[in-house]
Amino acid sequence: MREQRRKRVRQAERVGALSALAAPILISAVAFSAVVFSGRAFGAEPRLGVVYGDSEATLDFFSALPSAQTPKRAPLLAFVAGRFWGIEDSSSFPYPELVAAPLRAEGISVALIRHRPAPDHTHPAFAQDVASAISWLIAHADELGVDPARIFLAGHASGGHIAALVALDPRYLAAEGLGTEALAGVVPISGIYDLDPKRAGLEELSSYYRLAFPTRTLRREASPVRHVRADAPPFLVLAAQREIPGFVEVAAALSQSLRDAGHPEAETFLATGQDHRSVLDMDADRNAARRHLMGFMGVGESARAFRDTLAARSYWRNPDLSTEPFWSYTKLIEHHPEEPRLTAILRAFFESGGGRGVPIVAPRYDAIDLFALLDVMGSERVGSGRWLVLTNVRHERAVLDLEALRPYGPRVVIGLDGEKNLFRIVDLYQTRRRYSWRQPKPDPWILARPAGAFLHFSSAPPASVVSSIFGLFGLTLESFQLTGSDPLAPLSDLVEEDRDFLIREKACVSCHQFRGVGARAGHIRARDGALVGGFALPLEEYPPKVWRRYCFEQTEVAAEVGANEVILAPEWQQRLFELVVRERDGAAVR
Repeated sequence: MREQRRKRVRQAERVGALSALAAPILISAVAFSAVVFSGRAFGAEPRLGVVYGDSEATLDFFSALPSAQTPKRAPLLAFVAGRFWGIEDSSSFPYPELVAAPLRAEGISVALIRHRPAPDHTHPAFAQDVASAISWLIAHADELGVDPARIFLAGHASGGHIAALVALDPRYLAAEGLGTEALAGVVPISGIYDLDPKRAGLEELSSYYRLAFPTRTLRREASPVRHVRADAPPFLVLAAQREIPGFVEVAAALSQSLRDAGHPEAETFLATGQDHRSVLDMDADRNAARRHLMGFMGVGESARAFRDTLAARSYWRNPDLSTEPFWSYTKLIEHHPEEPRLTAILRAFFESGGGRGVPIVAPRYDAIDLFALLDVMGSERVGSGRWLVLTNVRHERAVLDLEALRPYGPRVVIGLDGEKNLFRIVDLYQTRRRYSWRQPKPDPWILARPAGAFLHFSSAPPASVVSSIFGLFGLTLESFQLTGSDPLAPLSDLVEEDRDFLIREKACVSCHQFRGVGARAGHIRARDGALVGGFALPLEEYPPKVWRRYCFEQTEVAAEVGANEVILAPEWQQRLFELVVRERDGAAVR
């Protein structure tokens, strides 16, 4: 067996050399061989072609590069290569370059695991080999300088399937004398987790996995989703936003199945902008999969933020905030068909906060006519008058003239596609600082932007009636207040262009106060839904130097804070600056 393997390696090396001469963009089938990678771009010598079990399957080990931050015992990523379970056909994914080199530079040791390939071998050979490799890595942890308590099992494509199966079906590790607690976590990437094509929705790939799992009984037995359990190791299921059709759905289904089984730590994350191949590039800072993986392993600056994100995911599945109280007004609820304009409004809402992670399609929706809602709530609860003040859960505020609104059919949306609590529809975002001038060092925090109940119109109102979405989303029953006088009347003596700028064009007073009117908007902390810090100050209270920077250096300030830039035309930079300075100076005189 050893001689046959050496012959295959020598043959592959010759093919690799020819491929490099004829077509440099191709990676040869010997992507793991010593002749290609030994001593090149990896610093310390990797250990290549290590036979780890009775099957003669091999792995390559790349130790973490030493640094001041690298512990004596590094965490280990045991990574299963994948190419339709036929490992000899893994040439199109150069795992040492895409995975091992970037991660070991971050203080993570990496073991690239090969298994007996299909079609020469079939299930359960693949899972048996990977379990055997885990056993070997644990037994040699001291020699390899890895922390046996921080071994994470991962894999891509079919490798992701095998990693999930080994972690969920305890038989494979048990055969090696191990429990699944031997794994600190599992990271399947772009895998298939249900091999029954009638259930998986991936019928076009069935011809490939029928070679590795020739009977339906084997396919069912080898489907990770059929082995979910509450006591499995933590799971981070990764997929690309631009995946092969069906892969995103099966990724989400796996983590959902784990949660349904009572598992407390199972999440699916999509790497925005990535595809089935690029999601694997751990050398690309723009690849969110890299940050998620490192955070999950507790490595680097992203670790704390990732823990916060996991806590946030858990919280927003059953948040304290809810739109379900609206549903007590059963007789007022109207059901509306799909409406593309509603989709555009939802997308605009999330994108206005910098979010991109909430997939929105034209949904069916449930709503209550605004005027009917105000009538049934009554004056004792909401007051009376012509002016409606909406204050949402972020304390953003919208002031609306009801008489001007009436022709456009205002509705309060309380349900989307069967979801009755719209606070579960949430996007997470991250800022660097609460204020640009109060924090000498960045303090990243994860924040939430929930949809909640929101105001929608049967026909689009003009900007003179509704100019901004600020204050229109994130509504609860406590958000509505009527008044007989215009709350923005103190701004009426301003020059019309200035008043329009503050109220409509930039909607400054939807978040800030000016002349004592307006809002004091803040941020919602993602992990627990609390309204915290970073509150919008009254414009006159910003320190003079800060206010100057805000008006004239908006791009730089936004980058420091980690916020969206407020685009100010050059003529408005000076005009807004002087407007606030005059008000501040006048208040000081008074």
